[in-house]
Amino acid sequence: WALMTLLDPINSLANLIYIGYTGDPRSAFHITRRRRIDRKKKYSQRNVFQCFVFGPKGSGKSTLLNAFVG
Repeated sequence: WALMTLLDPINSLANLIYIGYTGDPRSAFHITRRRRIDRKKKYSQRNVFQCFVFGPKGSGKSTLLNAFVG
C-alpha cells in the first residue's frame, strides 16, 4: 500500500474512497520526513510503526498486540 501510494497517490486516494473512506480526502495521507533524519534527531513524527512479533505458540504474541490495539 505504501509503495502504491508513493508511486500513484491519485489512484491510491481513489481506491480509498472506493472501499469506503468517508473522511476528508486531504487528511487521508500525511507526508513525513525521511527516516534517516528521524534517526539523526532521535525523534519521529510517525504514528504508525512496522514491527515483527514472533515466539512459540502460546507465548502471548496476540495478547501483546491486542493490548496496543485496545
